Amino acid sequence: MKTVVAAAVRNFVVALCFIALAVPVHAAVPCEEMFKNKRAAKAFAKLSDANMKKVEDLRRRSALGQVP
Repeated sequence: MKTVVAAAVRNFVVALCFIALAVPVHAAVPCEEMFKNKRAAKAFAKLSDANMKKVEDLRRRSALGQVP
């Protein structure tokens, strides 16, 4: 009886680990969609050269993790 309970607990923990590993994969899709939409909006935006430089600087700093 103890081995059956131990096997059930082990299977539950393994299943939980697989679920925990699968969740971040599904969470990445909306982020990719957001970046795709952002790039599309930027392509249609009418910005001056000075403002475009600010946008590019902000994008560069965010990619490097320097934006708080």
